[in-house]
Amino acid sequence: SFAALVRDIDCFMREIAAKDGFGAQDIALVAQSFGAVLAAAWVHDYAPQLRAMVLASPAFSVKLYVPFAKEGIALWQRINGRFFVNSYVKASLLTHDPVRIASFENDPLITMPIASNILVELYQHAARIVADARAITMPTQLLLSGSDWVVRHGPQHEFFVNLGSRVKERHVLPGFFHD
Repeated sequence: SFAALVRDIDCFMREIAAKDGFGAQDIALVAQSFGAVLAAAWVHDYAPQLRAMVLASPAFSVKLYVPFAKEGIALWQRINGRFFVNSYVKASLLTHDPVRIASFENDPLITMPIASNILVELYQHAARIVADARAITMPTQLLLSGSDWVVRHGPQHEFFVNLGSRVKERHVLPGFFHD
């Protein structure tokens, strides 16, 4: 579940503190895309006292190009249980770099299907985090890809406006793809 992934971040951060001696105040968290939503949820829900957080192209709203796809996925899951949705995101929509494109296309660890429950929960948690971003008070930098074909910009800007941090920056990088 999405919540289990957020808990995993908390366990990992506690492990770093216990084994390596890094305090939360010495850590700047950097996360991208789906990971950025997980990171924002962790910071929102667990309120760690990190030095800072940087979110790059956070996937608060994934562009699903089939009309009513989000609602259809949620309904189908309620009827039949969890299933997998194939992502049709091509490497050429993620980056301009031909080396990164080839790496993405040839990496056996990159899987295209995503579990329906994770996708449905992503939307639920992302909406909650964007709406209640005022609870996040740590210094935050947002890096937004100006030519992102994967996620919508609106929720990213709304998150920034709603942020409770007095120290916050938003940079829109023209021409950048999602990666």
